[in-house]
Amino acid sequence: MKNKKQILKNIMNLIILLLSMELINIIVTEVPEFRNIDLRLVFIFIVANSMGMGYGIISAIVSSVLYILQGTTNLSDISIIFLNTNNWLQIVIYLAFAIIIGLKHDKDNLKLDSLKNTIDESKEKEESNNKKIELYEAELKEFNQILLTHKATYIQISEFIEKLNSVKTENTKISELLKEILNNNSCELTNVQTIKKYLDTEKLAIIDKNHIWVNNNLDEEQPMFIAPISIENQDLVIVIWKCQFEQMNMDYRNQIIGIAKIIKYVLSH
Repeated sequence: MKNKKQILKNIMNLIILLLSMELINIIVTEVPEFRNIDLRLVFIFIVANSMGMGYGIISAIVSSVLYILQGTTNLSDISIIFLNTNNWLQIVIYLAFAIIIGLKHDKDNLKLDSLKNTIDESKEKEESNNKKIELYEAELKEFNQILLTHKATYIQISEFIEKLNSVKTENTKISELLKEILNNNSCELTNVQTIKKYLDTEKLAIIDKNHIWVNNNLDEEQPMFIAPISIENQDLVIVIWKCQFEQMNMDYRNQIIGIAKIIKYVLSH
């Protein structure tokens, strides 16, 4: 759509310019000082230099037609114009002038387009790199904030992983580590079978999906948390039998899930 509008605009400009030049040509022919000036060459130059070689050739053809019509005004036989080689020279000049000026215009435009594309690509790359840098800085800032806020926790988790690697075949020792990392003396890593009596259909379904069950009703006869750890043919669970009231929150739940994933990873390797 944009190209069609541009073509229509160029054609209108060409027609207006042609009519303007012919009007000026008629006027100046009455002035002896300007009689030898060929304004059609000026017309071809303007068109070719502003619109390119294609429109330049069109302007040259139109100028040639007008030149021929002007030469045949007082002739009864049009063929005389074509038989006189001097008349062909003017047409050749028009076409050559249009091609030379038009080529220069198109070449310059091609360079400009290429330079513009290069600049646009550089801007896109720069914007992309800036976004990556901003994202990286934001993530780094967030990570630093997390480290500042939970510095002790991360150190504790790293120590837990080191200790877990050394005792990963003994559930009782892992249970001792859990008490330390989760700050709860009622933690236990055990087999599903040992707590079967506490597992109703809902809890079994949760464990099958490898999620965590939370005792939202705070039933004292039930564990507070049950987090499953499925490893090969083993169905292990982290059981938190009792919790302080402030530990019954989303942060503590997420901590248990994270520890369960760490244990699963360590025991699987």
